[in-house]
Amino acid sequence: MSPLLPSAFLPKGFGFGEPPAYVPSDEESDISLSTNDGSLLGDHGSRAPTNSLMHALLGSGAFKKDSDGSTLHGSLEDLLSDSTSSMTKHPPLAGKNSMGSKMLSNHGSMWLGTEDGKIKVYSTAEAIKGNKQCVHLNHNASVQCILHRDGQVYVALSNGDLIIYFRDKATGHWDFDNKKSISLGTSPNPITRMLVVNEKELWCGCQNQIMILDMKTHNVKSFFAVSQDSKRQIFCMVSSGYGVWVALDRRSQIKLFHSVTHDLLAEVDVSHPVSKMLASSDAIIRQHKAACLRITSLLVCKDLLWVGTSAGVVLTLALPSVTASTSSLSLPIIPQGLTYGHTGHVRFITSVDVMEKETPPQRGSRRSSSTKRRSSSASTSSQTRSNTIIISGGDGYEDFRMNSASEAAGREDSTNHLLLWKT
Repeated sequence: MSPLLPSAFLPKGFGFGEPPAYVPSDEESDISLSTNDGSLLGDHGSRAPTNSLMHALLGSGAFKKDSDGSTLHGSLEDLLSDSTSSMTKHPPLAGKNSMGSKMLSNHGSMWLGTEDGKIKVYSTAEAIKGNKQCVHLNHNASVQCILHRDGQVYVALSNGDLIIYFRDKATGHWDFDNKKSISLGTSPNPITRMLVVNEKELWCGCQNQIMILDMKTHNVKSFFAVSQDSKRQIFCMVSSGYGVWVALDRRSQIKLFHSVTHDLLAEVDVSHPVSKMLASSDAIIRQHKAACLRITSLLVCKDLLWVGTSAGVVLTLALPSVTASTSSLSLPIIPQGLTYGHTGHVRFITSVDVMEKETPPQRGSRRSSSTKRRSSSASTSSQTRSNTIIISGGDGYEDFRMNSASEAAGREDSTNHLLLWKT
């Protein structure tokens, strides 16, 4: 399997567009309204001409400058009504969160957690306008990971707390002011990974243990240890049916657990297939990568488990059949290394679905008009098809078939790359 395209990603100075321009007014509400004909509404309804670039940046809609310097987006009616209601009914923070919740009700959102305990929630509808911040949430510990499922957002903090935010399914509004807090871990041993299993359980990795929560009641159902070494913590988790794959930090083994019985079904060591892929590398580099080999990322896509390693090698293995009554596997699991990988660590592996149009039949073919009409009506629903693209991001790009003594070796080691595979 060969990648579609190796290319540098996130180069210095790269961006998706400048933030929208803000034109202050003399009104107390500090709101500007852009119109579809490329002009701004000024005092008394007069129009101030703007160039095409300004119109492209502003787009249509209203912008409100908040007291903390951030810019809020929405319709003029929503911003004016929220400004009035928040001053009379809510304190400043609650009013701002309420406004942000209303603006996010009909759109998707992106949640960004930081080490200082802040979460910034952006509306995905504002991507072209610069992804201006809608809601700013504060916590008393750094954010470890964030997971969303079925109208609930789970936030794991470094002090061991699990924070849950809820979304009203009827209105779509997020209730940012009434969150739920559950203490699962401790300050030195926080929740490092979260995973939804069987659509009803939340598996939380705390140090070398997995704690299982019921996603409706949020009560801890059970817990079990994935390793006897309490100095290790869970680094990666993915699930597929009745199987859950777990990798610990600074370890080259992947463990497969049953999602119901929690039995250990298999343990796969990737040291041998990684060493095989590095056979043509320099001896010193090969020894160094083997000494500190560990699993850095996991992905389940269709019938394969994709494994990223600190050596830059990407592995795949066929997912075994695991049923509700499976207690052991009859056949061994053998990972296979891919020809293309990274010089340094594989930072992440993810997948995206891409819709592609099928190539229409050539015009040179001779068919009767009735045949063309029948084939046209029959193929209308199959003009597009979905393909899955696997993307790995990491340090450098390497073809493991090439000898390390070649002139191209080491040329792109310091450049971050994306590798794309078409499945």
